[in-house]
Amino acid sequence: YFAGREEDIALLETTLENYNICGVIAASGAGKSSLVHAGLIPALAMRESEAWDVFAFKPGQDPLYSLARSMSGVLAQGDNLDTQLNEIRRNVDNLRETSGRLSEYIEEIIRRRIGNTSGKIHRVLIFIDQWEELYTRESVEDRNILVRELMDVVERGLAKVLLTMRID
Repeated sequence: YFAGREEDIALLETTLENYNICGVIAASGAGKSSLVHAGLIPALAMRESEAWDVFAFKPGQDPLYSLARSMSGVLAQGDNLDTQLNEIRRNVDNLRETSGRLSEYIEEIIRRRIGNTSGKIHRVLIFIDQWEELYTRESVEDRNILVRELMDVVERGLAKVLLTMRID
């Protein structure tokens, strides 16, 4: 748990409750990622009435692969690493080819979680750390696909989206 930032954590929780897309924007080294990883995510896990799936990733060189990999623990079937990697690659191809695919993936995750949340409301958070990486890479097409898919998920009310971004 992230001690000493309780007010920031509470503010972030409230913001997330009121908005479907939120951002933590600050200078490099300010603790944005820590606030989310060690503050917000544990706070969400402690909620008695909600069960959260949190899919966290940094865009990196291949933002669609990073997103698919973050969800692979729930979506990929089988214990074999090669099988899981093939599933991730297939999910990336599907994201590139079919609009609304991320919403389908999240709907599948919610279906799989029904009955496993002990009567809690199931929620999904997609956390993109270092959002600015999307604008420093050459893959404009993948960036556009990611933004399109995130907007679709938010518009359908299937997930909350949280991003961190350096201001400097």
